[in-house]
Amino acid sequence: MRTHLIVAVLGVALLSIPCRVAAQDAAPAAPRRAAQPPEPLPMPGEWTGSRTPDGQPDIHGVYDTSAISGSWALENPMAGGGRFPYLAAGKEPPKNPSRVIDPPDGKVPYQAWALKERADQEAHVEDPQRPEHLDTQIRCLLQGPARGFYTTQARFTQGPGYVLVNFDQYAYFRVIRLNAPHVGKDIKLWMGDSVGHWEGNTLVVDVTNVNAKARLSMIGDFYDTNAHFVERLTFGKDVINYKATIEDPTVLTRPYTIGVPMKRVAEYEFWEYACHEGEKTSGHIDSTFKK
Repeated sequence: MRTHLIVAVLGVALLSIPCRVAAQDAAPAAPRRAAQPPEPLPMPGEWTGSRTPDGQPDIHGVYDTSAISGSWALENPMAGGGRFPYLAAGKEPPKNPSRVIDPPDGKVPYQAWALKERADQEAHVEDPQRPEHLDTQIRCLLQGPARGFYTTQARFTQGPGYVLVNFDQYAYFRVIRLNAPHVGKDIKLWMGDSVGHWEGNTLVVDVTNVNAKARLSMIGDFYDTNAHFVERLTFGKDVINYKATIEDPTVLTRPYTIGVPMKRVAEYEFWEYACHEGEKTSGHIDSTFKK
């Protein structure tokens, strides 16, 4: 008897959903205001907080993007899943401010061949018949330099001569060695080789030795193995202004800079991130890369 009652209640609830959706779709859409790029967070001129025993500004803690998060595209940032409600309703997703702050037009200055390649990648990024275009994060692979700062929460831990950054999503990390030489140029790494130094309250990180297997966005913003990243993390009280300038003469017509404001998150706890472990439908994805 209880089972029949539950089934009946669920049936009534399910039947009511189309009516609600239809009513929502029929409502006139509010005029959309032009999105404005996020303002840089206010910064003090000099570091006034505590310092670690080796003299670094004490920046420990968890920080998250204070503006739009997600890595669908550099030029139109949003979470990949954030597009679904619009697409399901037959509407175009919103146009968000570009993460590219230089050049001023917000466009990645790709060479002609590279722009064509990114367009092909974007056209097939969700095409099951073209699995080679699937974003590397779908396969739980490392996200490379820069991307973690606008995708997920970042935890900073410090020790003598280094800064460690742990990222919540996909559970990967970066070790930034301070005032150290780079590894040999023939060594190529998913996260690259990060060497940093402090300029006042700004941590400047020089990244080389990338293997170029990671991407900067889901639609395929990419770089080559000779790419050079210079990241500048300017810390204030509970805030970071993050900027990264990317040089890549193989792919770009000129360097460009992305910017992301971040804020400290109090008492944030990292939980296990298992990605697609146990997800049987992703088997065909992995098999396409076993060569």
